[in-house]
Amino acid sequence: QAPAVWYAVNTRFSLIDDYYLWSYVRDFSTWEGVGAWFNLRFLSFSQSECPKTFGICDWYTWNIGSFRFFPAFEIYQWFTWSTFKELPGLHHLASLALKFVTVLFSLKIFSHVFKGNRYTNVSIFLFLSIYLFYPNCPESRLGTAEPLVVTFLAVHTYYLCKIFITKARTGLRFSRDYVFLFLSFTLLLWSKETAVVFGCTSLAFLAIQIRSRKQF
Repeated sequence: QAPAVWYAVNTRFSLIDDYYLWSYVRDFSTWEGVGAWFNLRFLSFSQSECPKTFGICDWYTWNIGSFRFFPAFEIYQWFTWSTFKELPGLHHLASLALKFVTVLFSLKIFSHVFKGNRYTNVSIFLFLSIYLFYPNCPESRLGTAEPLVVTFLAVHTYYLCKIFITKARTGLRFSRDYVFLFLSFTLLLWSKETAVVFGCTSLAFLAIQIRSRKQF
């Protein structure tokens, strides 16, 4: 994986995905732009709401607004492009940081699911072998939402496991876990449209748990 990571971090902007995302910086540069984006994504779902200051409204945000919905990804792109500017290496490192967070929460999931089980180390080893050492590095592209999807899925799954496996049922810490469960669920669905599959699976799991009264 080390050579793949090295090449990914040193990959310069080369795809169309790597160029149009800068438009979020301009789109969010004024309150009018932020308001129009919010209206487009959550209220009207119509391109006609594009601010007049954007001229012919041919920017990426407004062209795909009527048939795409991934606001968490868009906000993430606005943050990274506002922070890292036109330095591809920093953008790639940000994606690698998401990958590290995913690994961290995945290991926490294993610790809850296989706690005290002889298969814990085997599961962790297999996971790390596939996720870290398999020569697959999506960080070579900047315009992908998958790193966010996987990260929020790992966080959400961790809190699912923590809530339904831990014996604690009351208290501030338990309430906080529910808050993070809801936030991670929302951010997961807002990362990419196909994440709705994971969302439905999570809701089905919650329904089963509520019905069985195992934790409620």
